[in-house]
Amino acid sequence: MREETNIRHELAVRIHGLPAEQIKQAVLKWLDTKEGSLWDLEQTLVQETNQPQMVYGSIDNQNNFVPLDEEEMVAQSLEALDEFQRTGRSISQKTMESWVESLGTDKQFPCPQ
Repeated sequence: MREETNIRHELAVRIHGLPAEQIKQAVLKWLDTKEGSLWDLEQTLVQETNQPQMVYGSIDNQNNFVPLDEEEMVAQSLEALDEFQRTGRSISQKTMESWVESLGTDKQFPCPQ
C-alpha cells in the first residue's frame, strides 16, 4: 500500500507540470497495455516526457518566440482567419519560407506581417 501511495504521489507531481495533450497521449498508450498498473502509467509518462515535444507559439515584433497554450493558439488562429476573410490579405508560403531560411544568418529578413 505504501508503494502505491508513493507512485500516486510521483504521478501527481509529474502530471502537474505536463501539457494536457502530452498527458492524453501517455494515458492512451497506458490504456493499451495489458497490465495497466500505476507503475506502467508512470513509465509511460517518463517515456513521453523524455521525447522532444513540439512547442507552439508566435513571433513578436522583436522576432522573439512567444509560447502559446492551446486556447491562445485557437484564439490567434480564429483572429487570423477573421482578418483574412475581411481583407483577403495573406502571406505566401514562399515569403514565409524565405523568412525562415534567413533566420540566424547575417542577412535576416524582418518577420512578414
